Amino acid sequence: MKSICPSCGFTSEEADARFCPNCGGTLQEMAAPQAAPASTVEGCPKCGTITNAAGARFCQQCGSPLPAGKVPGEVYPVGTTTASTVVAIPAATGAAAMPGSGAKVTGPRVKMMPIAKMKDASGEQSGSVELHTDGILFLGKKMAILASLHVADIAKASPGAKSNLLDVLMKDGTNKSFKFMNAAEWAPIINQNLK
Repeated sequence: MKSICPSCGFTSEEADARFCPNCGGTLQEMAAPQAAPASTVEGCPKCGTITNAAGARFCQQCGSPLPAGKVPGEVYPVGTTTASTVVAIPAATGAAAMPGSGAKVTGPRVKMMPIAKMKDASGEQSGSVELHTDGILFLGKKMAILASLHVADIAKASPGAKSNLLDVLMKDGTNKSFKFMNAAEWAPIINQNLK
C-alpha cells in the first residue's frame, strides 16, 4: 500500500514505513481516487488535465492558472493529486497572521518546495515555501510558520535575476526574496491573485 507525507508530499511504497525520511512527518495511507462529477469537469490549457473542480483557479496536476472568469463560490478542500490517487492534506494549523499582516493565508496549497531560503531585513532563513491560492507561507523546521504573506498585503511579485529567485514587494514597503528551484515561475501566478 502506498503512503504519502501530508507535509512535503513524499510518497513511499514500503509497507512498514510510518515516518517521512525527508521531513519526519507521519505518513498516511493513500486513498483511492475519486472521480469528479461530470458537471464539475474543466480542462487545463497547459497539461490537459480534466479532473479540476468547477471554479478552480489552478490546475490540480501542474499548478498552472486555469482560464479566468470562473471564480470559486465555495471553499474547496485542501488536497494534492497524484497520477493515481487523491489524498486530503490537513489544513495548516497555527496559521496565525504574522505581525503587520491583516489577513491569514488559509487557502488551498497550490505548489510547495521543500528546500528554500528566504531573505529579508532580519537575515536569511532556511525552510520550505508553499504557494496557496491566497498567499505564500514560509515554513521553518517542524513546519513552524516563519512568514505568512497574504495576497492582500503583497504589492508585487517579480522574478529575480536568475530562475531560482523570486522577489516579493509588500504594500508596507518591505521586500522578501525567496530562493528555490524554478522560483521565477511563481511570480505570474502570485500577481494574478493580487487584490
